Amino acid sequence: FAGRGGPEELRYVPRDAAVIAYANVQDVMVSDLRQKLHKAIGPSDDGQREFQQRTGINIETDIDHVVVAIVPTSENLGRMPGAPIVLARGTFDQVKIEALMREHGATVEDYKGTRVVVGTSADGSKPTVSLAFLEPGLVAVGSSALVRGAVDLKAGGSSISTNDEMMGLIRD
Repeated sequence: FAGRGGPEELRYVPRDAAVIAYANVQDVMVSDLRQKLHKAIGPSDDGQREFQQRTGINIETDIDHVVVAIVPTSENLGRMPGAPIVLARGTFDQVKIEALMREHGATVEDYKGTRVVVGTSADGSKPTVSLAFLEPGLVAVGSSALVRGAVDLKAGGSSISTNDEMMGLIRD
């Protein structure tokens, strides 16, 4: 994607992201390396099957690609130098995913016209992971602040795609 300056999803990544990664999940799923690993390790699809039953997402066929960014934060997150945000493009059952999160104590909020699903810790005292469907087929998953920031960037603004230094590295 370097010729185009990166995938479209970069417009939802904060300008100050320190690390950015991209994976074409479809290419990974059909790669020779994955096929060899699958043969060597054996088919242990239980976790993948359970994930699909709960979320409606078949990792092998429903996720096209993902962009992951690590954004510096002032919060103490242990060993990680920031907070991650994942932007996944694919086919998702929004209703099923929201219902699963609500089943586990999440709440749904309207933020600037976008539904943000906010998960909370087991004791309900603090937010854990949030998600929002930014556009059809694109979900953002991360901290509430990062997901809301991605919603803010829907209208434009200073994203990683406006960071000339980082975009130069991506193009290189």
